[in-house]
Amino acid sequence: DGAMGLITEEKSIAKIVMCTMAWATFVLAFVGGLTSFTYSPALTTKSAILTVACAMGVKHFMVIMIVMRCKIASVAFATKEEGGNVVFAVFKPLLMAYNWAPLATLADAERMGRCVNNNTENEPLFIGLALAVGAVVGESAVITVVCLVFMYARILHSIFFLLLPYTGPEPRTFAFDFAFFPIIILAVYGLVSTPAALPAPAAP
Repeated sequence: DGAMGLITEEKSIAKIVMCTMAWATFVLAFVGGLTSFTYSPALTTKSAILTVACAMGVKHFMVIMIVMRCKIASVAFATKEEGGNVVFAVFKPLLMAYNWAPLATLADAERMGRCVNNNTENEPLFIGLALAVGAVVGESAVITVVCLVFMYARILHSIFFLLLPYTGPEPRTFAFDFAFFPIIILAVYGLVSTPAALPAPAAP
C-alpha cells in the first residue's frame, strides 16, 4: 500500500509539472511568436496565409504519422485495408526504424485520431476563409495578425492533444478557443470590409 501510494504521489507531481510546463509553453509561444513575426513589416498578408497553410500541412502530416505509429504499436488498424494503404506502405520503414512509441496503446491511437479529425474540420476552413477575405480586401494587418494567432494556437492544440494524459484538457481547450475566435474574427472582418473594398458604381 505504501509503495502504491508513493507511485500515485509521483504521478500526481509529474502531472502538475507537465501541466505547468504546458501552460508556460502556451504563453511563451504566443508572446514570443507574435512579437517576432506580427510586427515585422516584411511579412505581407499573402506571406502570412501561405505560412499558415504550409505550417498546418506539415503539422497535419506529422500528426498522421504519429497516429500510424501508435496504431502499429497497439495493432489498432480498423480494417486490413487501412493497414495496407499506400501511405502506410511508403512510410512504414521510416516509422519502424525508431522505436519511439513502444508503449502506445489503443487509447493513444484513438486520441490522436480525434486530433486528425479536429484538424481537418477547422484548418482548411480557416485557410479557405483567409484566402477569400485576402483576395477581396487585399493587404491587411488584421488578416496577418489573425493568421499568426490561428497558426500558433493550432500547433499548440495538437501538442496538447498529444500530451493530454499528462496536462489534462484545460491547455488543449484554451488553445482550441484561441484558434476558434480568429475564424469568427476573420469572417466578421470579411463581411465588414467587403463593401468598402468593392469598386464604386460608375456614375450615370
